[in-house]
Amino acid sequence: MDLTTVVAEVMDLNRLAVSAEIPAAEAGDLKPGNPVEVLTVPPVTTELSFVSPNVAKDNDTVLVRALLPAGGALRPGQFVPLRIVTAVHTDCLAAPGESVVTGENGHSVIALVNGDEARQMPVQTGLREDGWVEIEGTGLKEGDSVVTVGAYGLPEKTKIRAVNP
Repeated sequence: MDLTTVVAEVMDLNRLAVSAEIPAAEAGDLKPGNPVEVLTVPPVTTELSFVSPNVAKDNDTVLVRALLPAGGALRPGQFVPLRIVTAVHTDCLAAPGESVVTGENGHSVIALVNGDEARQMPVQTGLREDGWVEIEGTGLKEGDSVVTVGAYGLPEKTKIRAVNP
């Protein structure tokens, strides 16, 4: 028998933590104390307790951990989806992600529907979540219709026909 073989593992189920590897490009705003939502049924709310200062060279990610409340239904080794809240913006406009087109120069536009044509409107983008992008731009208002299918490469003042699924 090998002396390094594990024959038993003792674990305190009241002291569990959830770990995640976050892409380094998205980890800049992460800090201990950020709210974490474990998207299980029922959801579990906690906060980040650790954010690694190092980026893993093999997969360009940053390791984070959050301690779970005692007495939960989660088990060691279980895979769960997470949402880490780094900022909350209220009273802002958001558009479907597929309607926002960002060019090679880094500038973003949205194709705003005006009657039977679409015109490109420059926008500044903000937070992204669940397929929506925060946008800000001159002349945009709540309820504006935007092109979502085929928005990429759409020429200025293109004739369109709106189709509601």
